[in-house]
Amino acid sequence: MKMTQTELMDFLWETIRSKKNCNFELGRKAAIEAIRDGFVQDYRNHRDLVGVHGQDWVNGFWDYIKSWENIHQA
Repeated sequence: MKMTQTELMDFLWETIRSKKNCNFELGRKAAIEAIRDGFVQDYRNHRDLVGVHGQDWVNGFWDYIKSWENIHQA
């Protein structure tokens, strides 16, 4: 995920202000990029996402992916 330092600080402050979980929200942002870039299957095939990113990140990532897939079912 590519963010400038300013974008990252804005994201962190907004997340803290809204009392959301930062790692969960970062997982959701990563899901948006994975969908856009066509890498969702690579994440599905990864054996240890929790070990790499943490449980909250993974929960946010799959929450967004599942929601997106439900909306875009053909």
